[in-house]
Amino acid sequence: MLGRTKRALLDFCLSCVSPPPEADRAGTRQSSPPSSLEDERTLAEVGASEKPRTMHPALAIYDIVVNIAAFLEPADAVALGRASRGTFFAVLPRVWAQVPAVRHLVPIAAAAQRSRWSLYAPHIQSLIFDELDTRTSAPIPWTAFHALHGDGALPLLPCLKRLVWKSNTARGTTAILPFVNPDSLRRLEIALSDYFSVDTSPARQLLEQLTSRSLGLHSCKLSMLEDSPLEQPVAEDLLHAVKTFLTTQTTLQEVALSPSLLSLAVVGQLAMIKSLSSFTISGRDPLEPMLEEGVTSQCKLPFGSLRTMETHHVGIGTCSAVLQRSHLQMLSKIRVWTTYLPSVDALSSFIASAAQLNRLEALFLSVNAVIPLEEERYDYMLPASALHPLRSCHQLSTLELHLVCPTILEVDDVHSMATAWPQLQVLRMSGAGCDGLAYRSRLDFRALIPFTEFCPRLQSLQLDINADLCGLDLDSLRAVGYANHTALRTLDVGWSWWAPDGPSPEDVADVLTDIFPNEHFRLVWSIQLPTRIARRWATVYEILTPC
Repeated sequence: MLGRTKRALLDFCLSCVSPPPEADRAGTRQSSPPSSLEDERTLAEVGASEKPRTMHPALAIYDIVVNIAAFLEPADAVALGRASRGTFFAVLPRVWAQVPAVRHLVPIAAAAQRSRWSLYAPHIQSLIFDELDTRTSAPIPWTAFHALHGDGALPLLPCLKRLVWKSNTARGTTAILPFVNPDSLRRLEIALSDYFSVDTSPARQLLEQLTSRSLGLHSCKLSMLEDSPLEQPVAEDLLHAVKTFLTTQTTLQEVALSPSLLSLAVVGQLAMIKSLSSFTISGRDPLEPMLEEGVTSQCKLPFGSLRTMETHHVGIGTCSAVLQRSHLQMLSKIRVWTTYLPSVDALSSFIASAAQLNRLEALFLSVNAVIPLEEERYDYMLPASALHPLRSCHQLSTLELHLVCPTILEVDDVHSMATAWPQLQVLRMSGAGCDGLAYRSRLDFRALIPFTEFCPRLQSLQLDINADLCGLDLDSLRAVGYANHTALRTLDVGWSWWAPDGPSPEDVADVLTDIFPNEHFRLVWSIQLPTRIARRWATVYEILTPC
């Protein structure tokens, strides 16, 4: 019923609700639900102080108000809740579903507000505690929450599904326990400072107590808040606590761990979780001890259900080690984003390891590192031959390689790639910080033809393609009609070269129109191009994109 008239009904309902109090109008419109509801006036006070307004009959239907509240910001939902007693209770789930900070719960945790806690707490599904939040310096009165918790028979938040906890003190880690409900909690994120790499007892005790509660988590993230590699490895007792905690999590589907919290035993325990589908390693440590262990061990880790693997910041060797040391029958997506500069051999080894996966569908690699001034950029150029192992991955649909130096491809290389990957949807290959005019791509417009012939699902293409129409037989292309089978929406010509005596922008636009007659087609080029070339591509863009 709300489908066609939802917007009109929503506007009418909002015009009927009572305005916020002066204190709320004077301040900012925050999205934090507790700060808005802490000042709510009773319905009797609203009726006595303001002129009654005619309320839309739809507001008397509980389900309709719930649907309306789902499209509102928390502050607007609070205003709607003031319309009547029925709307007040209907918007509570929307207003209190996500609490952005524990400090918003402090006013209703006092002994005099027990009834308000009982009213609001059952609706809270997501809670965040960030001890490093600079917006407030007032300490959290944990004693009030412990008083509410009483003997611990019932959790403070019985319906809590997601808990994010970032702490740099031992006190903060122990305060997490009263909020945890083993029957409802499904997503847990704990981030500890590097202080715990020195004194591991608080974090170890926390993990032990969480282990004893037999949580049924679907997603778990354990990380360290380090901005740089730790000065010393994490103690073995903390690694053992992590392993023991993971032993009880038989329903995990997603896991994210810092490399400082990983060991071969921890990874081995993860491999035993049959429901695990996503594994992420994120942190600043290079994880060298694990690599050394992995090389000497003969048994492979049985990741039977893992479908997605990601690494952030850590060296590319970490992902290569896991790929080489594991049975990954179901792995189909790999994402690697590293701030460590890998050698060409390391890149080639990683790609070769990924090519061993029979079900590989998506491969993303981004190197965000700086080449030392005393070294040559082209020493880090990945040769086209390093991509040859991927030709056996016929299910590949996404390939993105963002390296420090672009890979120089020939037209024959592109033809082999297009024929090997008929399911290709995204192909993006770029190099950061090209050396200006010292770099020249060897691809011209002939490189686009194989994609129109062999990759009908291709939607996004990024290659360094020069504005060169030599050798392009448009008559035969139009006769075959390959262009009718392409779905390309975005073409990024990257670091393109356009000779001064090259074709005119009008001719280039005509060729692109013939090859990709898609009304949603969009042209992109590198912002680092020389001004003369960038202006020519801008002219092509204006021709292809009429007002």
